[in-house]
Amino acid sequence: MTRFSLILCAQFCLLFVITSAEGKQPNGSKEGASVDQGKFRDSATIVLQKGCGSGLNEHSAIGACGRVNGVAITKYATGGHVCIKLPDRLSDKDVTMIPTAGVGTGAGVQFSSCGNGGASPCAIGWSRFEQREFFTQNNNICGRFKNWSADRDITVRIEVSEK
Repeated sequence: MTRFSLILCAQFCLLFVITSAEGKQPNGSKEGASVDQGKFRDSATIVLQKGCGSGLNEHSAIGACGRVNGVAITKYATGGHVCIKLPDRLSDKDVTMIPTAGVGTGAGVQFSSCGNGGASPCAIGWSRFEQREFFTQNNNICGRFKNWSADRDITVRIEVSEK
């Protein structure tokens, strides 16, 4: 059973999250929670489409891309959240999160890690892990990412492990 969620963010950021009972992510990778020596571990992956227009940088606003005949008529970066629901017994203080990203999509993506998921932004190619976020209402821990590459999709992933 697949469930669709539509989330509107500030600055016209549109995030479309697809979840599945089988644990499949939107890009087809099979990931899911596991318990290693009694400790929770999970990972989740999404693809951020290439930005819209040339001359984008880490300061570019996130927004909807408009194209006419394949040519960008708006100038925005893309952004989104990749999230994992923590077990009820855990909070964001009980886990470590490692954000990673790689150029392209599919099974051949080579991921590069970005620190230890701390609060400071970290550049990964033409994308950036912006911050770790925790939503108490649904016990989700998320990584917020941004892609300003005008010609490359970026696959982003978070790996969460109980301390």
